[in-house]
Amino acid sequence: MTKFVQHLLDRRMDPAWRADVRRGDNPTTASYAYPRIARWWQIDAPEWDKTTKLLFAAAVAAHPTILHSPEGRGLGFLARHLQQRRIMASDTLEPRLLSVQNLDLRTAHRIFTQLMHAADDNGIHTNWEDIWRTYRYWDQPDETQRRHTRRRLLDEFFGALP
Repeated sequence: MTKFVQHLLDRRMDPAWRADVRRGDNPTTASYAYPRIARWWQIDAPEWDKTTKLLFAAAVAAHPTILHSPEGRGLGFLARHLQQRRIMASDTLEPRLLSVQNLDLRTAHRIFTQLMHAADDNGIHTNWEDIWRTYRYWDQPDETQRRHTRRRLLDEFFGALP
């Protein structure tokens, strides 16, 4: 597991930390998260890198009871699990996962957090490291990497079970 993800998981039960970091997904309140997250980027880091870390940290902080499971899977598998358990219907999940393909991370994050809220409410475990990879490469400048990451979400949801 990366040091960044482990750091977030280690601190997510601290109410003061969580209150600050949860605000990282809102541009007007992200400054509250900076003291807790800024050490994880370089001074001259591109804006997409900072945004990625702030949004992912906000997701972890907002869902402290979603347990990390090395056997867990990423967002596509999480969506499939929600569908299979009839927590969310296919006719709502499929359009969300298809529409998110053309969205920037800040907008996609809103849809991802809906999936995480449903998982949180229903005791579903996930692999936070796998979700970090999705966030990390979602808005990558490298178009090939970006496309691979976005298609992977669909592969996990629509593809064969591992």
